[in-house]
Amino acid sequence: MMQLRRLTTRFPWMSARHPLAQREISRVSTIPRFFRRLTEVRSILGYAALIHLGFFAASMLLYSRRQSILNAFLAPFLTPFGLPLAAAGLHSILYWAMLIGVSNMFTTILCRDLNSHSWQMLRLTPFSGTEIMLAKMNAMRLTWQPILTALIVMRILASLSLPLTTALESQNSTTVDYIQLVLFIFQPIVDGFLAVSLSALSASLFPNALWSRLLSYTLLGLVLGGLGLINSLWLIFTSVMGPLAGLLTPLGHWSLLAVSLMPIHHPETEVIHLAVMTALHVIIPLLVAVISFRVAVRLANQRM
Repeated sequence: MMQLRRLTTRFPWMSARHPLAQREISRVSTIPRFFRRLTEVRSILGYAALIHLGFFAASMLLYSRRQSILNAFLAPFLTPFGLPLAAAGLHSILYWAMLIGVSNMFTTILCRDLNSHSWQMLRLTPFSGTEIMLAKMNAMRLTWQPILTALIVMRILASLSLPLTTALESQNSTTVDYIQLVLFIFQPIVDGFLAVSLSALSASLFPNALWSRLLSYTLLGLVLGGLGLINSLWLIFTSVMGPLAGLLTPLGHWSLLAVSLMPIHHPETEVIHLAVMTALHVIIPLLVAVISFRVAVRLANQRM
């Protein structure tokens, strides 16, 4: 508690009591009820169990002896693995709901300030443009904190439930695999910061709520989609997943977990492999986010 107090003293915009953060929290809409229900682990497991039961019943009715794509899709739901698969599907829905929701909310409040000249009025206060933007971002974090916490808890549970003793048998790869698991757990924080920074850039470029939203969605899709494509190509040629790694292009938020359990073709290149995965999922998104944030603050200040 004392360390948190010292941190908010040094960086006032991180405090929930910051006047700008309080202002933005009062202006944003609440999270939809369905997503709020998914913030509790027991609710997620309950919904996952219902989904598993539904697919299990469908599998019993539709599964046939003939080999087909439908059989390959339904087969896991005939086993206990259907429950974690259903939970993973809910995680993905919650993950993208957070990114889209953050983009939607942030572009709305920033466009409102830029169009009503409230930003110019805020710049007359002792707060700098950077602190104003950071306080707005912190308001988004406080609003979506339950969702973010639920995503991290689900990822911790997923990491603990996997057979790590089998995946980390090699003494040389233990450190690498554990690092990838840690990156996997904290990946939602990085992608959330990326989403809100691209939203700030979009609203600063086009202070129209509709066009800024479309631009923020497009930029987020291009950045995450491009990184996901590079990630898949890298895994196709370097890991035992082979062509199956192509499935991770739209599901890049699961790549670090999958890779941490699968050996690569050339164990002597583990450090390079770790560096590439860290760059694709942490370093490059953070760089894009920081650059977008700085450009957004500069553009907003130019409207004085």
